[in-house]
Amino acid sequence: VLDDAKRLQANLPQRDKDKLDEFFDSFRSVENKMGRQLAALDQPAPDPGYKLPSYDPITPNLQMEAGTIMYDLMTLALDTDSTRVMSLFLDGLGQVFAIDGAVLKAGYHALSHHGNDPEMIRDLIAIERAHMACFAGFLRQLSEKKNPDGKSLLDDTVILLGTGMGDASRHSNANLPTLVAGGGFSHGQHIAIDSKAKDAPLLGDLYITLKQRLGMESGNFSNASRNMNQLFS
Repeated sequence: VLDDAKRLQANLPQRDKDKLDEFFDSFRSVENKMGRQLAALDQPAPDPGYKLPSYDPITPNLQMEAGTIMYDLMTLALDTDSTRVMSLFLDGLGQVFAIDGAVLKAGYHALSHHGNDPEMIRDLIAIERAHMACFAGFLRQLSEKKNPDGKSLLDDTVILLGTGMGDASRHSNANLPTLVAGGGFSHGQHIAIDSKAKDAPLLGDLYITLKQRLGMESGNFSNASRNMNQLFS
């Protein structure tokens, strides 16, 4: 493959050579990160004081890097136009791991049911900040990639980050925090929805807006039949 790439590169204009170099740099970066994951499999996991779940295959010492690798692969897939639709589930919810050398008190799922325990809330905040840092890195990568028209890949991509719980400690699915990025929308705002208001928009209304931005002729989603276009223009 390397020999074929070198032969191809010799006949390309400079702009295409730069793009090919960018692809190979991205591939090498992912390969190196996956290599560290494999090398870490033999390292002892942090001792949280109880047996780690046997069903979770993620390398405990590199939990957050596993998420970073997935974002890197997603960036590559979009940049090479290998796919145009992706879904990522943040796994390892039962796994106990360390952040900045500090072993967490429990896994992500258990911490979300914190019962207002200050130490569990502290660790939950640490995990969620780490996840948001990984997500921000994904957006940064997309903003630095350019399509053939010179437009950023971020502006060409609609990204939705969400959760099924507004308050997992009470198993409440009201007031779900939801983040929309990219897609050429008007960003830089926090929209607080009063769920008790008479005409409060539904989450499905947001989905209708996203579908319409992607070119779909859609006027409904589940029990939602409006959109939130006026809030994103």
